[in-house]
Amino acid sequence: MIKKSILTWHNVLAVVLVVCMLGVWMAATHKKYEGYVFSTGDTAVAEQALWNTVFTGRLFHQSFLIGNEFNLREHLNIVQFLYLPLYALVPHTLTLLFIIQTFFAAGALTLYFYVARRLGWLAAYLALALWLLHPLTLKQVIGPMHVVAIGGVFFLWLLMAYRERWYKRFLVLVLAMALVSEFVSPTLFLVGVLALWQRRSWKWVLPPMVAGVALQLAAKFFITVGFGSSDYIKQQFLNALHGEVPKFAKRLKRVGEWLAPLAWVLPLASRYSILLIPSLLIALVIIIYGRINGGSHVFVLIPPVLVIIFVELAARWQGKWRQKALFAVVALWLVIAGVPHFLDRMDFKTSVHTDALDAAVRQIKDGGSVTADASVGPHVNRRAEFFLPDNRQLTDYVLLKRSKYADKKRTKRPALETRKMSYRRSIAESGDYRVVFRQGRVTLLVKKTKIAQLLHLTPTQVDALSDAELAARWSALPTPVAHNVLGWMMPQWLQ
Repeated sequence: MIKKSILTWHNVLAVVLVVCMLGVWMAATHKKYEGYVFSTGDTAVAEQALWNTVFTGRLFHQSFLIGNEFNLREHLNIVQFLYLPLYALVPHTLTLLFIIQTFFAAGALTLYFYVARRLGWLAAYLALALWLLHPLTLKQVIGPMHVVAIGGVFFLWLLMAYRERWYKRFLVLVLAMALVSEFVSPTLFLVGVLALWQRRSWKWVLPPMVAGVALQLAAKFFITVGFGSSDYIKQQFLNALHGEVPKFAKRLKRVGEWLAPLAWVLPLASRYSILLIPSLLIALVIIIYGRINGGSHVFVLIPPVLVIIFVELAARWQGKWRQKALFAVVALWLVIAGVPHFLDRMDFKTSVHTDALDAAVRQIKDGGSVTADASVGPHVNRRAEFFLPDNRQLTDYVLLKRSKYADKKRTKRPALETRKMSYRRSIAESGDYRVVFRQGRVTLLVKKTKIAQLLHLTPTQVDALSDAELAARWSALPTPVAHNVLGWMMPQWLQ
C-alpha cells in the first residue's frame, strides 16, 4: 500500500509535471526529426555505430571514422551498451533520444523526492526546476543525440549517494561513471579529492580517484583520433598559456549562462564547486568554440553539480535568511532566464525542404553506402556504410541539399559550404553518377553501377537512358522497409 504521506498534492503535482515535461521532450524531438532539424553530424554517426553493432555484428563501427575499427577509438564511451537492447527492438533515432529523456525524467523524480524529504516541498520544486530548465539539460534531451548524456543522471545519483553516505550505491555509480566517457575522468577523480577535503575515510576517497585515473590512462592508450586524444588536450593548454584562446569573451558568456541559476558566485560557498573545474576548463580552454553547441554533452556534469550545491547550501542555511536569499536567486533565474530559454528553444523552425527530402530518402532503394548532409543523416544512416560530405567518399548514393550560400561569392560562403561544393564537383567530375531525383535544392545521385545492378541493365544501357526515363524506372523500384532485430516490420511513422 502506498503511504498516505507520499500522496500529497505537492508530490502528485511534481510527478505530473515531470511526466508532462517528458511528453514535451518527446514531441519536440519527433517534430525535429521529421523537420530535419538535427543539423550536426553527431546524431547520425553515433546512431550508426549502434546500428552496426546490432545488425552487422561490427562492434560500434562508425564508417565516418575512416580507418578506425570502432568509435571507441574516438571516445571511450562503454555506456553505449545500455542502449542496445531497446534499440535492437526499435532501431530509430527517436528510440535513443527517448532513453536519454527517460533517464533525465527519472533523475528529476528522484531529485524531487530526495530534496522534499530533507528540505520540504519548496526547496524540492526549486531543485526540480533548476534540473529540468537548465539550458544544458535541454541540450541533452532535445539537442544532438549523444549516448554519454545519461552520464549527467548517473552523476546526480552519485552525488546524492555521496552526500547521504550510501556507500554501496556510491560504489556502483562510481563504476557506472567510469563507463561513460573519458571526459568525466577528472571530475570523477575530484570526487575523491572532495572526500579527502571533507575528511572522509579512505573508502570514500580511493574508489573515485582510482576510477578517474584508470579511465584517463585507458583513454590515453586507446583513443587515437578526434578531440579526446591526450595530445590534442595538451596542445590546447599550451595554446592557452601563450594567450591563444579564440573567442574567450564568448566562452565566458556561455559559462556565465550555465552558472547563472546560482548567481555565479554562490557555488563558491560550497566545497562541491571543485567538481565544476574540469567542465569549466573544457569550455574556456579545450573545446573548439564552434563545437560548444554540438558538443554540449561534455558539459553534462554541470547541472547535477549545481543542483547538489543548491541542496547543500539550502540544508546548511536552513532556518536562516541566507536560505531565503538562495531560494529567491533560483526563483529569479527561473523567471528571467530559465523559462524564457525553454520557451525559446521549443520554438524551432523545421526545414522548408522537408517534403523534397522525404521524397529523396524514399528513392534510396537498398542498403548501399550513402553520403548525406548532417541534417539528413538520421533518416539514412541505418546501414552498414554512411558518410558525411566531409568524408568525400564515392558512395552508392549521394544525397545533398544545395545551401542558400551556394550562389554567393566565395568569400562570403561558410567554410563548410565551400567543402561541400568541392565534394559536389568531385562527384560530378567523376562521371560515375546519374541524377535520379531533383526537387528544389535537393538532389539524389546514384552510382551507375548501382543503377545497373537494381534495374538489371548494363552500364551502356544506363548511359543510354534519358533523365526522365531513368527517373521513372528508378522510382518504380520498391523502397525497402525497416525491420528490427527480430525481423518485425517497423511502423510507418518510424520509417
